[in-house]
Amino acid sequence: MLNKDVLAIIGVSRSTLQDWELGNLQPFIHHIPKIIAFLGYYPFNHETESLGGKIRKYRNMHGLTLKAFGKLVGAAGCTVST
Repeated sequence: MLNKDVLAIIGVSRSTLQDWELGNLQPFIHHIPKIIAFLGYYPFNHETESLGGKIRKYRNMHGLTLKAFGKLVGAAGCTVST
């Protein structure tokens, strides 16, 4: 697959993709669901058995910031940090 196709699927610029590949930047949370869909699997190796791990995975799968997740569950973002 060509880089231009990957860029279109994930919705980022060429320089952003390069920065991710070089380790200069980490993807923003709102990019994570498209990255997961593109790869076809969940690429993170954090534990997912505890409540905190499940929250982290859910946030990654849905591209939610702590603030957005907190709003979803009716709590402050700092309360649900993982």
